[in-house]
Amino acid sequence: MNISSIIFRFVILSLCIDAVGCTDVKEIPQSFKELSSLRSQVIEKFHEADVSLNLSKGRHLMVSLVNSPLKQLSKTEKQLKAREIASFVAKSYKGKEVLDSVSVVFLVRKSFFIFSFTDSSDSYRFKSTELLAPEQPPAGEATASQRILVEFWCP
Repeated sequence: MNISSIIFRFVILSLCIDAVGCTDVKEIPQSFKELSSLRSQVIEKFHEADVSLNLSKGRHLMVSLVNSPLKQLSKTEKQLKAREIASFVAKSYKGKEVLDSVSVVFLVRKSFFIFSFTDSSDSYRFKSTELLAPEQPPAGEATASQRILVEFWCP
């Protein structure tokens, strides 16, 4: 093996580590294990047959639902479902404290002999701060502590 081959392999390995977002080589197997576990949870919870998870730079998580029947929902329903999935993923991911965003893509993938077609036009991106924030009650709806206070002061 010559020196240029060694340098080439080192550069490729460095790029792969950088793409995964790990600062330590020891973190790579753990990241793959966590993503695999999270993928299984998404498949189970949302009853999807083909789910792909991609972590970019350790800060952006993309969930692709491949050939999902959810693609047929209306635009509003799809956005609500995407938010539900993104929220679940953000809250379930062990590295959630470093996530910047979560995207959900309703992906159509078809193959014809040597040709392939991919449609990723239905994509929704959410900031993780929005997804991880405690849920607020709808406007005009009192929380339990507010109702107790009102009942206490207004017999």
